[in-house]
Amino acid sequence: MADNLKDLYAKAARYGELSKAGPRRPDNVVFAFLADSAGLPDMGVNTYGGTDSSHAYEYTVGSGFMFEPERINFAMIDGGITQVLFGGIAALTNGCKMEWISGSGSVLKDFCDGQLIKRNNDFGWLAGVDANAISIQGGGDDALLVRWTLGKSGGKITMLETETLRFTTQDSLGTITEMRAMLQGTLTPNVLDNI
Repeated sequence: MADNLKDLYAKAARYGELSKAGPRRPDNVVFAFLADSAGLPDMGVNTYGGTDSSHAYEYTVGSGFMFEPERINFAMIDGGITQVLFGGIAALTNGCKMEWISGSGSVLKDFCDGQLIKRNNDFGWLAGVDANAISIQGGGDDALLVRWTLGKSGGKITMLETETLRFTTQDSLGTITEMRAMLQGTLTPNVLDNI
């Protein structure tokens, strides 16, 4: 296999859409939470007692496969959610990053172009208008629901084996009631190995 990612993608393009490498069946349709190294999907909130400030939540493509992420759904539950807060807490100091990481650990794509997600409305950079706050009147927690459709971000994204989608929190989120991100997409055999 070629060492240069540009060459790999060029070869793949000659064979048409990579998602046509196989039918969408239950074993190749991915619905998975981004999770930390312990396999926990709750993004540092209440899980670590509010003392941890930097955690990576990720999905890594397995050996022998390619992955086309279609969507990441973020769901945050907290009281008093407004545009200028993060959840219901103050805007973050260090913010969050959303990145595509190579198998060797280098950043292939920073999806926020060097900016950090520090407030609820910053999720609009990824999702456009598909970020909605639901306010519960009369008490109780509010919800922020963000639907980031990667497949509509200028074209399909094809991740190769050992590449990772990573969401990194860099502040303590210990007082947010709950925050998770569910990844959806299609996993196919790595046809580039046979090119």
